Amino acid sequence: MPSCQRPLTRFGGKMTQAYSKILVPLDGSEFGERALAPALALARRSQGELHLVSAVSSLPLLRPSDAEKGDTKGWFAEEGARVAAYLEQVRERIQEEDPDQVVRVHSRVGGPAPSILRRVEEVHADLVVMTTHGRSALGRAWLGSVADGVVRQANCPVLLLRPDEEEAPLNLARIMVSLDGSDASERALGQARLLAGAWGSEVDLVSVIPTPHSVAVPYLDASAEAEEVRQTLEADFREYLDRTATSLREAGVKVETQVVRAQDVPAGLLGALKRSEAGLLVMSTQGRGGVARLILGSVANRMIRSAPVPVLVVPPARKESLIEG
Repeated sequence: MPSCQRPLTRFGGKMTQAYSKILVPLDGSEFGERALAPALALARRSQGELHLVSAVSSLPLLRPSDAEKGDTKGWFAEEGARVAAYLEQVRERIQEEDPDQVVRVHSRVGGPAPSILRRVEEVHADLVVMTTHGRSALGRAWLGSVADGVVRQANCPVLLLRPDEEEAPLNLARIMVSLDGSDASERALGQARLLAGAWGSEVDLVSVIPTPHSVAVPYLDASAEAEEVRQTLEADFREYLDRTATSLREAGVKVETQVVRAQDVPAGLLGALKRSEAGLLVMSTQGRGGVARLILGSVANRMIRSAPVPVLVVPPARKESLIEG
């Protein structure tokens, strides 16, 4: 088997590591399994491990008469065995195609989101890849109800795919990064740098100025004074993006920048994606301070559900465990 040590990519004289442990939550659904192909592509490029996880979360709904008959006896053991057998089947399918790929399986008793988050911490995963919804062949689909919790609490980036997206190879030839000048959003830039180094991707840096109201002065109407504020803000953003692009270009990455005016940030990002050939949007789950105090966290949810491409959401910083129940 290949070494699972992370291959190193050089950025401007510094060495950056790719993903070594990628975790994929599965619920037995065809939609859930759509995360496997992108996860495998990333794992192979990184020579990393693939970790498949599922959960036995709760007893099924029973009539009082069923409970009195003791029909719940052994249910967790039976369900656990079924989940474990499903994960093993998936592992075997993957390794039939690629015997050198390291695949590990994990089944847990507990709530799906806490089970996923605990496994992220236990294996020190540096990426989660999952769909936003699932329809389970096991009859117990849960991905749709837990994706938000995983995104909100995970200590590592989460790559989210919508099940209604066409099933196609992960396209990282061009990556779009949403930036607002905050430290949180620039952590998203770090992930884009990592992928660009591993895949040779071109990068689009995008900042959005909401209109008709100024972000800095939200109560101004569409007057000449408001327009002057927007022009100043736009100039500040252009300068910021140019500085950011310079560091990427010095590392050999091809970069384009754009400052977009739109009704709101999601509309601006969706418009930019429509005009772009980007196959991935990278953004932070939160944004605060920096240029004009834009709040990326307020739009991440909309982008996850509306973007025509997969979305890689990045936590603003390594957080203490927030796992519940």
